[in-house]
Amino acid sequence: MSFFRHRLLPYWKNFFVLILPAVLLPLPLLINTSEARCGYVVILMALLWMTEAIPLAITSLLPVVLLPAFAIMSTDEVCIAYMKETNVMFIGGIIVAIATEHCKLHKRVALRVLMLVGASPRWLMLGFMGTTMFLSMWISNTAATLMMVPIVQAVVDEIFKEEEGNGTNLTDLNSEAIRPPYKVKYSRQYSKDLSALSTVTSTQELIRIHQSRKASSNCTEGPTTFRNHLHQLVLAKYGEWGPSVAELYSARRTQRCTPGGEKSVAPRVSNQLSRKGQWMFLRGVFQTYNPTYKEIRKAMLLSVAYAANIGGTGTITGTGPNLAFKGIVKSLYPQQDVINFASWMAFNVPSCIINIIVAWLWLQLMYLGFKSDKNTNTEETKARASATIKNKYEELGSVTLEQVMVLFLFIGLVALWFFRDPQFIPGWASPWEDAGIHIEDATAAIFIVVLMFMIPMQPEFWRLEPRNDGKAKSVQGLVNWKICQEKIPWGLVLLLGGGFALSDATKISGLSDWLGSQLEGLKILPESLILIVVCIMTASVTEVASNTATANILLPVLAKMCELIGVNPLYLMLPATVTCSYAFMLPVATPPNAIVFTVGKMKVMDMVKTGFVMNLLCILVLFIITETFGVFLFDIKTFPTWANATAADIPINE
Repeated sequence: MSFFRHRLLPYWKNFFVLILPAVLLPLPLLINTSEARCGYVVILMALLWMTEAIPLAITSLLPVVLLPAFAIMSTDEVCIAYMKETNVMFIGGIIVAIATEHCKLHKRVALRVLMLVGASPRWLMLGFMGTTMFLSMWISNTAATLMMVPIVQAVVDEIFKEEEGNGTNLTDLNSEAIRPPYKVKYSRQYSKDLSALSTVTSTQELIRIHQSRKASSNCTEGPTTFRNHLHQLVLAKYGEWGPSVAELYSARRTQRCTPGGEKSVAPRVSNQLSRKGQWMFLRGVFQTYNPTYKEIRKAMLLSVAYAANIGGTGTITGTGPNLAFKGIVKSLYPQQDVINFASWMAFNVPSCIINIIVAWLWLQLMYLGFKSDKNTNTEETKARASATIKNKYEELGSVTLEQVMVLFLFIGLVALWFFRDPQFIPGWASPWEDAGIHIEDATAAIFIVVLMFMIPMQPEFWRLEPRNDGKAKSVQGLVNWKICQEKIPWGLVLLLGGGFALSDATKISGLSDWLGSQLEGLKILPESLILIVVCIMTASVTEVASNTATANILLPVLAKMCELIGVNPLYLMLPATVTCSYAFMLPVATPPNAIVFTVGKMKVMDMVKTGFVMNLLCILVLFIITETFGVFLFDIKTFPTWANATAADIPINE
């Protein structure tokens, strides 16, 4: 067992990568059909994507090698999939998002919105969630989370910040607004110690209480309960309150009993630290065992992660699975004109808003309760929270010319995407469509990107004034290529391309037809039941696998299955795509989950017990939206002609 643990387990990825291709090799050798050969590639890539034994982007390049080698597609056909219109649209959207982040426009918008909401923890949480949801619709979920988490931490800390006074007068620690009643779950002596700790007004008194406890103990069984308690308190906050805590903790540990029962005398701790250091230690002690602080902090951080995951579903460029859906649907059904930027938002933004409200209520039920909390809802705490947000906003300075121009171009891009083919009125691309030229969203994205590189960011250019340093030099645009090179997620571009290549391969090889025929027996089940099963299955897989990889593997199979059982492909493919983003249970499921898990120092069970119910609630909301609004918007209960060129519009069998 020790050999396995120390010699083999650390290298499991290496063994997995070397052994897996050989283990799967009998499939194409024994069943020498194009379906089997394509199945080998799909299974190999699916397992490598799920385990991440090698980087996702490198796995995504395997079709360039394997598909030509197995005589499924030519190299030219495979490589074209890596730069389809969807990929170009994604790159254009990402560059616009990078420009928004670079000039800190997203932070200005976020703080401005937070200044408008109430300052109580409940309304602040809703403000955080709404802001994060909106941002993650346009920039990456990870960037939105990374921006919001420091703001959340600062605001929560200010809500529970005690009055420092002169650094030693700590009578405010007895205030109910600062120290909610503790739950007595330990021994009577522990409760007495806790009561004594709650009445201290200075660091010196804290030490006197400690020495009194020591004097009343024979010290034959080690440290007293009180000092053990202080030990635990400091360990719980160690590292968060700076070197002052570490220094004070080190000094306190010199006051210990020797094995023979003799007592050593430690120097006066209060003389070793500054007044601020003494106050910070006591503040850390009280906040560590302040259940309201811990619960609100945890709820706020989880709310940001949930909002980032949910918000990414709001636009077709919001997250990888959405783009995978767009590319796969266009590849499989080139004649469909139902899904575009406007129709996607029309379907998913209502579900985003409903899910945010549901998540807000669920987090309150789990961590805050619905009763008004007088300890965190006072005018003083509200004022501190508002002041923190206002100070952070003022730190950004005045609105710059760069931010104004980026905002103008950003709004212009959204308008171009939305009104290209809004369906309720003729779109701006209609004249080209009449001439036989089909314009896609990538054209609008690259147009705005080119403008961002062309428009100078410095106001000196517009006033024709010399630079401050007196040197004549061209002014760079609103975004530069160096920043784009650093921040464009090239791995995700390859991941999308690899998924599109697999989708084309399953169609050309006939594998999707074979898989769909194996699932044809599901036609005896109600369509609603099939939808629920697909969503639950997708949500389960996406907790442990890449969201985009899950969509790349699942969507082509669902498309062919829908054709064979007479169901509109959008009826299963669209909810399955959205469900790929409903990963709330595990830290590894999405980057936002991992960020708040690390920053909040949570346990895995903290996320599991909250996220499991969130998964079910979001799936329920999506199911209701699909069965009601989806029918109205996409006629999703009717089999369309674009899904089968030989079929007329036939109603789905009820």
